[in-house]
Amino acid sequence: MRFKTDSLPKTPETKLKYLYRLQEKLRIFHNEKARQLKNGKITEEEFRKFQKGWFKKRNNLVVGEIIKCKTNLTKSQKEQLLEYNEKTNTFGAVKNKEQYKQDIKTKVSIDDIEEA
Repeated sequence: MRFKTDSLPKTPETKLKYLYRLQEKLRIFHNEKARQLKNGKITEEEFRKFQKGWFKKRNNLVVGEIIKCKTNLTKSQKEQLLEYNEKTNTFGAVKNKEQYKQDIKTKVSIDDIEEA
């Protein structure tokens, strides 16, 4: 699995917005497949195949890219974009993660991911 050429934004904040929005779209698509299963439009076997294949591959790619993006932030970018945990003395969750997931202005398509 890989992202299509030039689908990933370059700046850390826009990249995180894009990735969290993409993750949300994948979640919504997964939930739609679950509804299809519940309504008898697809079988349990088809749903499990979708989960273990199509969905898992794409979700793992997005999560891996989020981790890579957070790891590569400079100290000032971490201070701007991540929450600071005083107990562990580390930066953790993205501050605006929930906003990023719902940001419909961030143009994202699950088709931005393709088979390698």
